[in-house]
Amino acid sequence: MLMITTDGRTLSYDVSGAGAAIVFVSGLGERGTYWTAQVAAFSSAFQVVTFDHRGVGASEGQPPYKIEQWAADTLRLIDHLGLDRVHLVGHSTGGAIAQVLAADHSDRVASLVLGATWARLDARLRRLFMFRKQALCEQVGFGVPEHAAGNRGGTHRRAAHL
Repeated sequence: MLMITTDGRTLSYDVSGAGAAIVFVSGLGERGTYWTAQVAAFSSAFQVVTFDHRGVGASEGQPPYKIEQWAADTLRLIDHLGLDRVHLVGHSTGGAIAQVLAADHSDRVASLVLGATWARLDARLRRLFMFRKQALCEQVGFGVPEHAAGNRGGTHRRAAHL
C-alpha cells in the first residue's frame, strides 16, 4: 500500500486501474481490502482508490474520531491523487463519510453510491453503536466502559473515545 501524511497522520491507500476514479470508503474498522472484489471488478475500466481510515490497518491515528474528520481525510487523499471529480461509494460508516463529503464538496462528486448506511444518528442507532463499542472493548481487552456495562466495572481507557 501507498502512504500519504494528512493532518499529521499517515494514511495508507491503494490505487488500481486507469480511467474515471471510483473512491471506495469502507465502514467503521474495515480496511481498504474490504473492497477487494470491487477492485477486481472495476479496475479494468476505472481508477479504483481504496484506503484504511485513521487508526485502522496500516493508517495511523488516535481516537476520538469523527465522521467529518474522516471525510476531510478522504478529500485530502482525493486532492493528493490530483482527482477533480470522483465516483464515491460508501458502506456503513463509509456511507456517512461519503454523505458529508458529497454535501460539503458536491462539485467533487460525480456520483454517490451508499450501502447499509444512515443519514442521521437516531436513538436506535446510538444504542447499536454503544453495544458495538462494548463488544469491541471486551474483544480487544480494553475493558468495558462502566456506563455501557451497567456499572459492572472495568476500565475504558482509549476505547471510550471510539
